[in-house]
Amino acid sequence: MDQLLFTHAAAIAALRADLGSAAPPQYDDIWLLRYVLSFPVAQERIEALRKGIAWREANAEMLADAAAGRPPPCNSVIGAYQVAGFHGATRFGDPLFVVRSALCQPAEVMKVCSVEEFTAWLMYWREVGFLMCDKETRARGYLVKQLTLIDLKDSPFGSFDRKHFTALGESSKVSEYVYPQLLRRSILMNPPSFFNAIFTLIKPFMSAKALEKTTLCPGLSAARPNFSACPFASALFDGAELPTFLGGSCRCTAQGGCICARPNEQYSPGPSGGPREAVISVPARSVHDIMLTA
Repeated sequence: MDQLLFTHAAAIAALRADLGSAAPPQYDDIWLLRYVLSFPVAQERIEALRKGIAWREANAEMLADAAAGRPPPCNSVIGAYQVAGFHGATRFGDPLFVVRSALCQPAEVMKVCSVEEFTAWLMYWREVGFLMCDKETRARGYLVKQLTLIDLKDSPFGSFDRKHFTALGESSKVSEYVYPQLLRRSILMNPPSFFNAIFTLIKPFMSAKALEKTTLCPGLSAARPNFSACPFASALFDGAELPTFLGGSCRCTAQGGCICARPNEQYSPGPSGGPREAVISVPARSVHDIMLTA
């Protein structure tokens, strides 16, 4: 970090001078460095920073909730259908955000909230990730970024929703000027057979920078039952840090499961709370562990 700050000292100073009194106190050199690294052109850099400051001022209440650990906006309804959350970190401190796509219900989410409300929910989690990365960056002395891992195993074709895509795309584009240098990589794992067709539909909604940082990893199989199936993930994670559904050994039994208290062995949304019964379709050449509890 010291070397980065030294190398880009002139650009950081120029950015601060251009911004003048508009910069809040928390925008110190480490914060401004992320803008310098993300926007090579000085004018684009200052415009992005001003937009970021304006967005943060307009969403101050939500950002305060994220900092205090209070629930995200509309979480009482969105949380029932969107199974995603942070779990562990890489060997270098990068926090891992996991999305269990097969357990998410995008169409149901968009029935209970608007595109704007879901975008705000997504941005809340961006802020949580940024705060974690900023803390680790200052503690470790190097730039820490977030990893997002999207487990696509058993995601049904009908689970994709256009309004859902719109909110995801909007959060991706806003994040470019609110959270520069936040995302290290977005890893898509266990892609279904129809993934190429779906990804063609998704790409227009995503920002160019987000697309550049998206990596597709092969899924687990009987021959490769652990996270070594994904070279990128295996280079960054210890097996004990990853949930079992990603090939690691972590089960989070006491919490009911590693992400949103859903059992690691669950691969269909099912009803929330109370006794559960679900139809599980096992695709050809796939392996499922099924856990039955009394």
